[in-house]
Amino acid sequence: MKTRSSRTKRLPGVYLRGKIFWYRYSFDGRQHRTSLETDDEAAAIAKAMEIRANPELAGINHLKLEIKDYIRHQAETGTFTRNSVANRTAVLNRWADDLGATEVRAITTERLQKWYAWLKQRKGEPLTESTAHSYLLMVRGFFNHLVKENKVRDNPVVGVETAKLKVGVRREFCDPALTQKLIDECPDRELRFVLYCGFHAGLRKEEIIMARPEWFNLNDGLLHVTQSGDWKPKDKEDRTIPLTRAFHEFLRHEMCGTKGLPAPFIIAPAKQLGRGRYRYDFRKPFEIYMAEQKCAWVTPHVMRHTFASLLASRGVSIYKIAKWLGDGVEVTQRHYAQLLPKDDDIEKGFV
Repeated sequence: MKTRSSRTKRLPGVYLRGKIFWYRYSFDGRQHRTSLETDDEAAAIAKAMEIRANPELAGINHLKLEIKDYIRHQAETGTFTRNSVANRTAVLNRWADDLGATEVRAITTERLQKWYAWLKQRKGEPLTESTAHSYLLMVRGFFNHLVKENKVRDNPVVGVETAKLKVGVRREFCDPALTQKLIDECPDRELRFVLYCGFHAGLRKEEIIMARPEWFNLNDGLLHVTQSGDWKPKDKEDRTIPLTRAFHEFLRHEMCGTKGLPAPFIIAPAKQLGRGRYRYDFRKPFEIYMAEQKCAWVTPHVMRHTFASLLASRGVSIYKIAKWLGDGVEVTQRHYAQLLPKDDDIEKGFV
């Protein structure tokens, strides 16, 4: 009797299929059926009434429109860099497809919990715990924006349970002899510049690609990583790194021409920013050279870790290393503190 009573009050065309409400209606001379994506009858009726008032709304993916608006807002306010825009757009749209959702209000904590577990178990390409966690953080940022804009009341990601991440330390890096060998035996001038930037300055891959002649003050022996109108470093802050003597000599004697350093970019100066993630990608020649040197495990990230690891092992302060890397002190401490040499100062108070 209760079920019949509920049906008599229900909007015509709204019906239950399994646990989800659907809406059947006529539009443009045809019969249509669309999922209302909720098991709540009141919410289903409200959405069905919206569709009845404007049937064209039924085909619109409101979730993806909200994602697009969120990305645009973050880009316009300078919160997201060019790469962040590309990365989050891909992840959030894939998330919406994986969920099969078209409405923000249809997304619950339970639904997100199942999606999070599925990411680590999906066939063909299961994600690691850390990668799945990073995807979830992107979704959380999206919902934080919706809460701030008063488009949803609560963030459903907050209730999702995640495994505790194991934070490891950086162990893979080159010793000084290998670092020098890789630089000395490199036959290509631009690739040697890449090696110096990674091993001697700790630059990120994109920073190496975007390096401009005005970053290098050869008179004072300084490297200034600075943002430009169409690009920002990952940490969105400028930083200054002293040039090592070897890097300084290389720039002055091998990279400088009659008009100074190549412009507008040091490597592949003719390549401009396009739609791709990088203006230019040195990955292929880099990987070929490392394979020839039997060092295929060396990547741009390994060069950056080598820079920090060698400094830490020689007693350079974590604060300085963090400042030169453009990383937080806590992150740098976690990764490199174990490499600091034994500190005998504690004995001074007991002599």
